[in-house]
Amino acid sequence: MNRLKPFLLSSVTIAIVSACSYTSHHLPLSTQSAEVNAQTTQDIFVDLSSQQFFDDSGSLNRNKFFNVHGNFYHRSKHIPSSHIDKYLNEWNVGHGRDFWSAIALSSREFGAAVYPPTTYAKEQGAIDLASHNAHPYKDYATNRIIYTDRGERYVVPGSDPKEGARWIADYYQYFFDDESRPLFFEPMNEPFVQIWKGKYHDVSKDPEVIRLKLVNWFKEVGKAIDERPALKNMSVLGYAAAWPSFERENFKHWQQEMKLFMDVAGEYIDSISIHLYNGINQGQGQHTKRTGSNAQATLDLIETYSHYKWGYVKPHSITEYGTIIKNKNENDEHYDTKYSQWANSIRIKSMNQFLIELLNREERILTSIPFLTDNAPWHWQSPNIGDGDAYNASLWRPDPNKIEFIQGADGADGRWDYINKDDPNNYLPNHNQVFFEMWKDVQGRRLAISSADPDLQQVAYSHGTHSYIIITNLEDQHTKQVQLNVNKAKEISYQQLRTERVSFNDTVGAVYTDHSATISNQNSLLPEFSIAPGETIKFTLIANKDTVPQQLYQRKTYYSDSHIIPIEANQPITFKFDNIDLGTAPKQLQDSVILRISLARKPEQSKAPTLYFNGIKVDVGNDWPGYDQANRDTFFGALTVPIPRELLAQSNTVSAVFPDDGGQMSTMVLSVNSAISKDGPR
Repeated sequence: MNRLKPFLLSSVTIAIVSACSYTSHHLPLSTQSAEVNAQTTQDIFVDLSSQQFFDDSGSLNRNKFFNVHGNFYHRSKHIPSSHIDKYLNEWNVGHGRDFWSAIALSSREFGAAVYPPTTYAKEQGAIDLASHNAHPYKDYATNRIIYTDRGERYVVPGSDPKEGARWIADYYQYFFDDESRPLFFEPMNEPFVQIWKGKYHDVSKDPEVIRLKLVNWFKEVGKAIDERPALKNMSVLGYAAAWPSFERENFKHWQQEMKLFMDVAGEYIDSISIHLYNGINQGQGQHTKRTGSNAQATLDLIETYSHYKWGYVKPHSITEYGTIIKNKNENDEHYDTKYSQWANSIRIKSMNQFLIELLNREERILTSIPFLTDNAPWHWQSPNIGDGDAYNASLWRPDPNKIEFIQGADGADGRWDYINKDDPNNYLPNHNQVFFEMWKDVQGRRLAISSADPDLQQVAYSHGTHSYIIITNLEDQHTKQVQLNVNKAKEISYQQLRTERVSFNDTVGAVYTDHSATISNQNSLLPEFSIAPGETIKFTLIANKDTVPQQLYQRKTYYSDSHIIPIEANQPITFKFDNIDLGTAPKQLQDSVILRISLARKPEQSKAPTLYFNGIKVDVGNDWPGYDQANRDTFFGALTVPIPRELLAQSNTVSAVFPDDGGQMSTMVLSVNSAISKDGPR
C-alpha cells in the first residue's frame, strides 16, 4: 500500500510509556481476529501542547456526538432511574431522537389530512404544557432532541402542505415553551424508501410525483417555522436519507433524491440529514461498508453542492448511524431478529469508525446519533416482531424471567408484558453500552494529530491534567503495528497511562479491556503496539498539572464549484480553488495542505489519476481509508493527497487525468492548516 508522509509536530518527538510491560495492555491472543500484518510500523504523531481549530471550533462539543436514539423522558417509567442517571450524569450522554409530530397528533385526533385551527393549538397546547410541567419525570426532559415521523402520515389523499405546515408551526409554538421546545425537527424519517414499499400508492404510483410531494412538504414546513419568531431557535433537518448511494446509475440516485431535495427545499432547511450504515439499510442496495472512503465521498458531495448553491456549507445531521446486522445462522432476509450479545455489540465497531470521521468534521456537524435505542418495547412486546426478544440495537433488554405473554381477548392479538410493571429491575443493561462507557470522559481542546496511514483514524483532546488519544483501525483483515509519538511541553511530566481497548471476535462481539500503569521514565520510547482489525484504542495520559496550548493551528476547508464530472481517457478534469487564505506555514507541520479527491468508478478501474496542482505533478498514491469496495457495483470513495505547501496560491487549478474511460470525479475538497497566534482563529 502506498504510504503518505506524516506531518511532523516538532523536530524532536518523544513518546511516553509506562514502566510496566506494554504487552500486558493487549487482549489475549484468542481475542485477536487477525495475524499481525508484516509491514512497516506506522507512526501516529500527536502534539499535547497544541490546540487544533477546525475553522473556529477548537474544542469537543459532546452534545453533537454522544446521544441515545431515544427519549429518556418518555421511557423513564420503565427504565430504572439509576440507569438513566448514569447516562445523563456519569457518562455525559444525551437523548437524541423521538418519533412524534404534530401530524401524528392531528391524524389521531381529527383524521388524515385534517389540520386543526390555531385556536385549538392555543387551547390544547396550554393544557399539554401544564401536564408536561407537572410530569414526575420532567427533570429527564430536554430540548436538545429531534422529533421526527413517517412520510406516509404527510403524503395522504387530500393533504395540503401549506396548511399542514401552518398547523405544525402552531403546534411547536403553543404546545411548548422556550425551555421545552425541541431544537430540532426532522419532519420525516427516511421518506423516500417508503416509495418502493408502496406506502404512498393511495396518492400516486409514480415515484417522481411522490418525490416532489415529499420535498414540497419539507419546503413548506421550513418556511412556516422560519416565519415564526417564537420558533427562531428550532432547526429543520432533512431529508433523513436512508441509503445515500449517490453514485448509483451514474449519479441518477443523487439527481432524483438529494439534489432534488436541496434544489426544492434546501433554502428552508437548516441542516442536511442522512443515515450512514454499514450493511443494507431498509433492505435496499448492496451489503457493503460506508465507513472510511465512502462516507467521506458521500459527505463531501453534500458539502460541495451546498457550497455551490448557497456559498456556505449547511451542517450535517447524521440522525442515525451504525450497522445493519445479519445474524449468524439465519436466512439473509432476516435482520436483527434474534437477540444475542454478538449482534448487540458488534455494531460498536462501525459506530466508532463513523464517530471519528464525524469528529474530524466537527465544525460541519449540527448533531449526530448512533443508532443505539432505549428499551424498544415496540419490538419485544410484539409477537410478530420481537416475540419477547430484545431489539439488538437497544441499550436495555427485558429480563426474560420478568415478562410473560398475555393472550388477547376475543381473538385479538396478544402481547408480551411485564409480570410486575412496578418492578424497577425489569430491564437488564446490554453489552453495547460499552460504546458510551469508553467515550464518557473524552472532552476538552482538540489536539493536532496525524498518521500517514489512511486506515488509522485518530482524534485527540486535552482537558485539565488528562489527554485522550483515540485510534481506530479501519482494516478488515490486517492488524496494524503502530508507534505513538507524543510531543509535550517541557514543564509537563506524565504520571499515568490508561489504555482502554474495544476489540471484536466472532463469539461475544465487543471485548472491552481497561489497564492503567505508572509512567516512570519521561524519555523512554513507547514500544510498538498492535491494533487489530476494527479495534479502537483510547489512551489517557495523566499529567502532573493542567496542560495549556502553546501552539495553535487552524484548518480551513475550501470547495470547488465543479462536481460530478464524467471521466474520459487522457482528458484533464479541472477543479479551481480561489480566495485561499495562505496563512502562516507552520514550521512544525508537514502535509498541512490536503486535497481529498472523490470518484466513482468500477472496482477494477484505476483510482489513481495523474494529478497536477498548479501545473506541478503530485503523487496521488493508490490507497484510501477502509476496504477496497470490490463487492460494490461501483467504487465510490475519497483519496487523501498531501500537497506541498509551496505549491499553494490564492487561486489554484487542479487537473486530474485518467488513462481509461468511465465513471465520474464527484468532488475535490482542499484543506489548509496554518499556524495562528494565541489570539485565536482568524
